[in-house]
Amino acid sequence: MMPYRSKKSDIDPRLREFFSGTSSKTIPDISTCAYREGIGLISLFKGMHEIRVELIGKDALEQVLIDTWDCRNGEWSRTRALPIRHCEVGDILRALNHAGIQLADLGSASREERPKFPLLAGEATSDYGTIRVLVDEYNDRLEVKLSRSDLAGTGLRNGQWAKVRPEDLRCFGSLMIQAYDRLTTTVTEIEECASATEDGSDLPF
Repeated sequence: MMPYRSKKSDIDPRLREFFSGTSSKTIPDISTCAYREGIGLISLFKGMHEIRVELIGKDALEQVLIDTWDCRNGEWSRTRALPIRHCEVGDILRALNHAGIQLADLGSASREERPKFPLLAGEATSDYGTIRVLVDEYNDRLEVKLSRSDLAGTGLRNGQWAKVRPEDLRCFGSLMIQAYDRLTTTVTEIEECASATEDGSDLPF
């Protein structure tokens, strides 16, 4: 059964304003799933690393996929993938916004004044588990990490995580909003089609 999704977007308008106006490259559709649609990507390391935001689903477009790909020896391969449900996007955007505030505070603090990492910026909890948004440090560089755990709070060991550079945070949020809006539109169309069939308005007699 398809999870409940609001027909009307419930993303805070202030978050929309904050994450809007950023640009990204568009990626082509990839037909490895029954339903798959590219939203955009963030290209890094001279085009050798990509964070792709896509929509996927078995019976229809059902969830957002944060797909991380690396190019090695001329061949592209997926290194990790984080599926995100429609109902989780709003909380993730709020967490990304808070992560931006935390990063700004850390940027003005000396290394000695920095707290112990990782810092929890927020989380999205649903029937599918929890996605935590963390501000972390790796090789002396700050980054934002999204990681899914199961309903018991145990981290999944199948690569369900993604990381974003601080300077790409707004672009990433913009792609998430675009994906959310596309899913909202798709679900509304499916529900309206189902409703029309149930009331017999599309029958030829």
